[in-house]
Amino acid sequence: MSGLGDAVVVVPGKYLISPGDEPIRQDPDFWYLTGVESPYAILVLAPDRTAAQNAPRWRSVLFLPTEFQFAGQFPMADSAFRRAPWNRPVRRLVPGAMAQAAVRVDATFPVDSFAVRLRQLAADTRVLYIPTGATLYSPVGLEPPQSYQAQFAHSIAGILPDAEVRDVHPLIARLRAVKDDHEIDALRRAAKVAGDGLIEAMRATRAGLNDREIGGLMEYVWKRAGSPRAAFTPIVMSGPNLMTLFTLQIAIMIEDEILVTPTGHEILSAHVPKRADDIERVMAEGRRARAWDRPDGR
Repeated sequence: MSGLGDAVVVVPGKYLISPGDEPIRQDPDFWYLTGVESPYAILVLAPDRTAAQNAPRWRSVLFLPTEFQFAGQFPMADSAFRRAPWNRPVRRLVPGAMAQAAVRVDATFPVDSFAVRLRQLAADTRVLYIPTGATLYSPVGLEPPQSYQAQFAHSIAGILPDAEVRDVHPLIARLRAVKDDHEIDALRRAAKVAGDGLIEAMRATRAGLNDREIGGLMEYVWKRAGSPRAAFTPIVMSGPNLMTLFTLQIAIMIEDEILVTPTGHEILSAHVPKRADDIERVMAEGRRARAWDRPDGR
C-alpha cells in the first residue's frame, strides 16, 4: 500500500441480487479482502490523513446494508415482507461494532451513505483504484452491456469526476498470488474434497446413467464434506455431448463411450466400462499421461 501514495482504493462486492433461483457468488477480489458475502457491500481503503507524516497508515471502511434493507437477497418495497422472520438471512453483517470486529476494519457504515462518505474519504485524491470491468459482447450496432464492475466505475466517475481511474484488479491479483499457511491448507482441503467427488464418480459411472447424474453425485460428495457449492457448475460430457462443455442436452452413457469431466484445472477422461473397477484404472492412466503439468511430477 505504501507505493500507492495518496490514492484511494474502492472494491465493491458483487450485486448479489438474483432475479431467479440461479446460484450467485461474491466477487472474488472483494471476498479475498473481506470474507463478506452480502449484496452491495463496498470496501474503501484510504490514507489516514490524521496520521503523522512519518508514520502513514491506511484506513479501512466497509459499507454494508442495514438489517432490514433486503429480504433475503431482494430489496423489496414491502416492509412487512422484508422484516418477516422467515425471509431474513441468518447472521448477516450489518453496520456496527460487531461487523467492525468480525471483519477487522476501522469503521463500518450503511451502504446508503457511501456516495457522501466517499467524497470525504477521497477528498483531494488524484488517483482512484477501482475494478474497471471487462468489455462485454454486443451485436453490431448495439451498445455493449456493462458488467457490474464497469457500471460501478461509471457511477464512481460521477462522484469523483476529477480523479484518475486505474484498475485495482492487478494489485489484488498480486496479493492473491502469495498464499499464507491458512490459504494453503484451505487449497489442500478443497483439492481433497474435489478428488473425493471424482473418485465417487469413477466408481458410479456405468452405461445407462446420464451425464447430470454423475455431476449430481460429485456435488453431493462435495456438499457432504462441507463445501457450500461448486466453484462452477460441474461439466460432465459423454457421447454426442463430448467436449461441448456447456451443452443443455442430457446424454445417456453407453458402453465404450468417453466420459470427460473438467474439475478445476485438470481434465480427466475415461471409457465408460462394462465393470466399474475398469474406470479407475483408465483414469489413473490419464493422470499419469498428464504428469508434465503436475508440480510433483506424479
